[in-house]
Amino acid sequence: MLKKSNCFLHPSEAAIGKCSVCNRPVCKKCSTGHQGKLICRNTSHHKSLNVVDTDEIERQERLDRAQEERRKGRT
Repeated sequence: MLKKSNCFLHPSEAAIGKCSVCNRPVCKKCSTGHQGKLICRNTSHHKSLNVVDTDEIERQERLDRAQEERRKGRT
């Protein structure tokens, strides 16, 4: 029986696969394809790859959550 895993950087996100370099489970936000392989943002080669800036995504998600919390507090 296969165990479903979550992203090593986003524990609340389901992993879509494992990084072909470090073999850790990654979610869609933390991964990119490179030469037909799944690569995580923390791979040692990420500086030379065209990857999504997940730090910026996480920052925006935190801002959105804080904004939502403030909005809930006002109602």
